[in-house]
Amino acid sequence: MTRVVEPIKEQLDPRKAKLYRILFLLGGIGMIGLFGVLIAIFVDRRELPALLLGLVALFWAVVLIHQSVKMRQSQTDVEDSRGPGGGEPGEP
Repeated sequence: MTRVVEPIKEQLDPRKAKLYRILFLLGGIGMIGLFGVLIAIFVDRRELPALLLGLVALFWAVVLIHQSVKMRQSQTDVEDSRGPGGGEPGEP
């Protein structure tokens, strides 16, 4: 998973990385909602495809939320490496 985060972190400026982090998080939350709806359809009508699609949605929700968390951690690591006030470490 971190192999995907590293190229994004290196290629994007911090504003776009923050936007992608938010989009990944919202996508993960949306997938969790889709999972809930599909499981409700499975329980109500006993349709096996709804269960299978629900499990796929749950998998992608976990992947998207994990990606969002990793991007946030890498973003805070970059901010922490700068000195206080956003300057380079060691600057007066």
